[in-house]
Amino acid sequence: MRLFDGDIHARLSAEPLIPMLETSAFSLLNYVYFPAAEPDTALTAPMDAVMQSWTEWVYQESARRTALFTFYLVQIYRLVTGENNLSCDGRLGLIHSWYLSAYLWSAQTAFDFAVAWNENQHFVVCNADFGHVLERARPSDVDVFGRMLLSTLLGIDQVKAWFYSRGAIL
Repeated sequence: MRLFDGDIHARLSAEPLIPMLETSAFSLLNYVYFPAAEPDTALTAPMDAVMQSWTEWVYQESARRTALFTFYLVQIYRLVTGENNLSCDGRLGLIHSWYLSAYLWSAQTAFDFAVAWNENQHFVVCNADFGHVLERARPSDVDVFGRMLLSTLLGIDQVKAWFYSRGAIL
C-alpha cells in the first residue's frame, strides 16, 4: 500500500522491498502446480475424491494467484512510475495458469467445492489467454480476480460491454 501512497516517504520506504517481493514470488513458484490449459469439465468426479482435493486446490490456487498478483502489481508499479524499457508479453514473462471460477473460489466447505466442481463449468486461464472465457463463460463465472485481470487486459469499457451483452453489470 505504501507504493501507491501519496506520501513520498512511504513510497521511498517501500521501493527497496520490491526485489524481495519478486524473489519471494519466484520462490513460491517452486511449489505451484499449473493446470493444463483446458481441463475436461464434461466429466463429473466422485464427490469423495473432489472433497478430498479441496484443501490442496485452495492452497495451489491461492499460491498461483498470489504469485500472479505479485508480478502484476510490480509491473503496474513500474508502469506508473515511468520505468523505461518495459515490455509486455501479456503474461508477465511467466508461463502460468489459474482457475477462473467464482463457484470454486467461493466454496466455503469441501462439499460446496465438490458441488461447484461437478455442477459448474470452470475455466483454466493460461498465459493470460481469456479467449475461451469470453466465448463460453457467464458473468457469474468470473470472480473478482478474473474481473481485475480482464479489465487490465481488455480495458474497463470492453469488459463492461462483455458483461452487459450477457445481461449483467461489471
